[in-house]
Amino acid sequence: MFNLVKFKITPVAAAMMTLLSVQVLADDSTSTQTQYGDLNTAEVTQSNASYSSTMQTQTGTSNQAISYQTDSNKTVEQIQAGTTNAAYADQDGELNSSTVQNQEGELNDALSVQRSGETGTTTQTQVGNRNKSSSWQVAEIGSTSSTTQEGNDNEASVFQSDGGGNTATISQNDNGNRAATVQLLEYDSAITVTQNQELNDTYVQQAGGSVNTATVLQGGAKSYSEIWQTGQQGSISSITQHGTGGGTINEAIIDQFMGDSNQATIWQVGNTQAALVQQYNADWVTTSVTQVGSGNVSYLYQEGNDHRLTVHSSGTGNTVDAGTPEGTNNAGGQYGTGQIATLKQDGTNNQMNFRQEGTSANELYFDQDGSGNMLTSVQSGGGNYVKGYSNGDDGIVTLDQSGGGNRVEIAQVSGIGNQATVTQANFNQAAYITQTGNGNMATANQY
Repeated sequence: MFNLVKFKITPVAAAMMTLLSVQVLADDSTSTQTQYGDLNTAEVTQSNASYSSTMQTQTGTSNQAISYQTDSNKTVEQIQAGTTNAAYADQDGELNSSTVQNQEGELNDALSVQRSGETGTTTQTQVGNRNKSSSWQVAEIGSTSSTTQEGNDNEASVFQSDGGGNTATISQNDNGNRAATVQLLEYDSAITVTQNQELNDTYVQQAGGSVNTATVLQGGAKSYSEIWQTGQQGSISSITQHGTGGGTINEAIIDQFMGDSNQATIWQVGNTQAALVQQYNADWVTTSVTQVGSGNVSYLYQEGNDHRLTVHSSGTGNTVDAGTPEGTNNAGGQYGTGQIATLKQDGTNNQMNFRQEGTSANELYFDQDGSGNMLTSVQSGGGNYVKGYSNGDDGIVTLDQSGGGNRVEIAQVSGIGNQATVTQANFNQAAYITQTGNGNMATANQY
């Protein structure tokens, strides 16, 4: 968070600033301030001053650069080198205005504020360790905020609200960085966060808007990403994590609450990764989870109507948890009407636990390829459908359907020791099982 304490001004300092550092300028004005040393303050105010510009350059320790501008077509550029410096730029009622803040060193703060304008740009660049940057854009249309940080243990945040067509971009390199982006009551806006290396965290929130996108890209190990979308219409969330070394251990969470026609996508490459997707109080939402590696786990929950779920897990010892038959330890799955789930696993010793509950017309498609794979599925409500394929050795498929008019088609072709158990309760049930290979066993219970 930006440290406003750094801008506390004593009476003596204020008097010196009046004589030496403070400038109040009019239209088409240019202000250039250069300071060397420590504990300096440079401040510029340009009111109702179109086509004005401010340039502030400071080298040293604990310096402060402050710029206030109103009206349109203005530019602010603040350059600081050293440690514990602070830069603050405020543009109000701006149009086609820009703020550029460059800081090199450690423990520096940068804050940019733009409000009630259009097509404004904020560009923040920090090189060094333990720096912080913040960008606020309020009631903006078609504006852009871009932050780049090079170094370790840096923090970056972007806040955008009550606007549309805005973009927020954060790029962080090296380790231990944190990024937070929030968009409130925005439409057709986008968030993109890119983090490289290890031990990075990302938090994204979008609330009360429509047709927004949130994209997180993380490379490295031991990273964490979280996206929350509330009350969204036609919005998209995407998290990509590519782990290389360090045991991987990445985590990705997408939570979409209320709204409709939203999409959630998680792509993870590496080992011992976890993915969580929750979509509830919503209709026509889509989830896609892909995990490549070993020892990965995904937890999935959808509640509403006409949802779509696709999971592809490739590797050894991976688990897909979306509701168990008992439903005590894993309450995930699909709840509602007209749900469709497609599950696919490639590899060895993988497991799928899946539950669908609703009034009718839920569908499950599964495909297991490998040795020792397991699928456990429960459907309730009636008019449900399961179709699958289990290839490989020692695969086990257990299906439980309740309600009338359910249908199961299972084909286990080739392999040794495959098993299929189907239990159907109520009336007008149908079960079709085809097995090819040695030691296969099929059991169908209808009552």
